[in-house]
Amino acid sequence: MSNALPWFKVEVLQVANDLSDVKSLEGEGAYFRVLRHLWLNGPQPIEQLRRKCQQSFSELEHLFINCSTGAEQLFTIEWLEKQRAAADTWRDNKRKAGVESARVRASKSRKKNRRSTAVEQHTSTSTSNSTQEGKERAKVPEGFDAFWNA
Repeated sequence: MSNALPWFKVEVLQVANDLSDVKSLEGEGAYFRVLRHLWLNGPQPIEQLRRKCQQSFSELEHLFINCSTGAEQLFTIEWLEKQRAAADTWRDNKRKAGVESARVRASKSRKKNRRSTAVEQHTSTSTSNSTQEGKERAKVPEGFDAFWNA
C-alpha cells in the first residue's frame, strides 16, 4: 500500500480478544505500536516486530501470522491485514470512479461562445414612468413664484 489511509477501524471486541493474554500495560502499548507500524508499512520481518515490541514480544507473539509471498518471511496481524486489503480495494474503486468520471466529462461536447468577450449593450432609450414623473416634478407650477414671494 503506497498511501496508507490516515485511520483504521479498531474493533473493541477484537482488540480485547487479542489482549486477553497480555498482562502488562507495556504489552498493550506495544500492541498498539505494532498496529500502527503494520498499518503504515505492511507485513514486516519478525525481527522488526520484536524490536517494536521490546520486552513484550513474548506476550504478543501468538498474534502474528506468517503471510510471506517470497523468500523473506513476513508477519502481520490477520484482522489488520484484512482491513488493509479492504482499504486498498476502496482506494482502487475510488480511483477507477474518478478516471471514469473524467472520461465522461471529457467526452461531452462543449458549446462554444457565440459572441466575443465584450458585453453587448442595448441601444434603446428608456421610457419608464419614473423618468416621466421626474420631469413633471421638475416643472414649477403656475402661480408658485407669486405665492413664494408674497
